[in-house]
Amino acid sequence: MPRSRVSPVAFGIVYNVGECYGGRQFWEFRESMEVDDQAHQVQVGTFISRLVSKWPILLAFGLLGAFMGFGVSDVRKPRYEAAAKMGINIQYGVIEPLELVVEDRAQNRVADVILSDSTLMQILDNVSQTVRQEQGWNDPADLRQSLRLDRGLASWGFVARNQDPVLAAQISNLWMDFSLAELERAQDHAWQAVALMGDEPFHLECDEYLLTSEPTESYAWRCDLDPITLDSEALSGELRTEIDLSRGILPVFSFEALNAAEVPQTPVLYGRGVLLLSGAFIGLFVGLWFLLIFPRKRSG
Repeated sequence: MPRSRVSPVAFGIVYNVGECYGGRQFWEFRESMEVDDQAHQVQVGTFISRLVSKWPILLAFGLLGAFMGFGVSDVRKPRYEAAAKMGINIQYGVIEPLELVVEDRAQNRVADVILSDSTLMQILDNVSQTVRQEQGWNDPADLRQSLRLDRGLASWGFVARNQDPVLAAQISNLWMDFSLAELERAQDHAWQAVALMGDEPFHLECDEYLLTSEPTESYAWRCDLDPITLDSEALSGELRTEIDLSRGILPVFSFEALNAAEVPQTPVLYGRGVLLLSGAFIGLFVGLWFLLIFPRKRSG
């Protein structure tokens, strides 16, 4: 009879047992281990053969689980997404190209303004108290759970999710409008801080920008800002105030509304694929349990 391999760990155990019990006892112990190993292999092989022969049962359980997952996803209340689009760019005619890490940090500050409590509170102030109570929007943190900011290269999406498609579009548009107003207000203070600092190289860049740009550019008048004549103490306090009010927004950003949000027509179903796969795996697990346990119950 061919003998199966024994792992090094098992061999060490057998060797120690052989040293303790002597030759005859050693070989009897080794033979019993081989018999148990072969019996285990037979059981595993039998179970695998049973699974292969009963694959229609496994398939049926898997499909049943996937169908139940689909049913759960279909029962969930539909949610709609509406997205308004805002354009965001850096006027490189005014400033030298920024390093990627600096540009990313500057955009993070823009996102902070968009998602700030002050911006979101303006949305809540323009929504009726009845709607706020129905949606559970007691403060900006509650509203923030229904919003998502999709940051792209040149355009950002203001996504609002809600069971009411009309309300989703309304919130998305309000969010973009108030965000633009807040960003422009912060940017005005950033330009004023530049004027207070009297940054000469910056004004030279502005001069070059004015020569190569159309006179209708919104930034043209801001490049004409002159440093305000104040004593050092008053200048320092005014500068600190303007920097705080700028909220870290670079003055060379440009923001514009690209597209208003439209009322969505079809709902977005979150997690349907995950629910289908989860249901299928649960069904397969139940099918394995059925094939493993049921024959024993039937034979008993």
